[in-house]
Amino acid sequence: MSDSITSKAVRSQSRRADQRTELRSTEVDLSEWLVLIVAACKKADVGPEKLAVEMECDPSYPSRVLRGEKPLTLTFLHRLPDDVKDAFGALYAESRGFLVVKPVPFDVAMHSLLSGLFSVLAHREPVIKSRMARAELRPNAVVEKVG
Repeated sequence: MSDSITSKAVRSQSRRADQRTELRSTEVDLSEWLVLIVAACKKADVGPEKLAVEMECDPSYPSRVLRGEKPLTLTFLHRLPDDVKDAFGALYAESRGFLVVKPVPFDVAMHSLLSGLFSVLAHREPVIKSRMARAELRPNAVVEKVG
């Protein structure tokens, strides 16, 4: 049995789906995604010229899509460079209320965790503000009061 779908089946499926929802695919509002893609390009430091080179397309095409002069298509999204896709994914998740954290080495993670923990405790317990704390950054980290 074949794993592919014939183009006739795809065409008939899309017509039936459109008839049920009474929407055409061109009516989907992707303006929020376009704003996020523009922000992702800035975050990844990828301009329209670099996009055109990496997407192997006409140099004016990416800038016209990013300005909203051309429609945002799945093909355009699929051909975006990986760093832009990564930035877009993070921005989209954050726009939906998710916390996006990049993986970091153990020592950096422990430092950030303990620093944040001490800051939270200092705000809840004023006595802690006047004391120093020390943590050893080992797999079996130990926290002790100093002074």
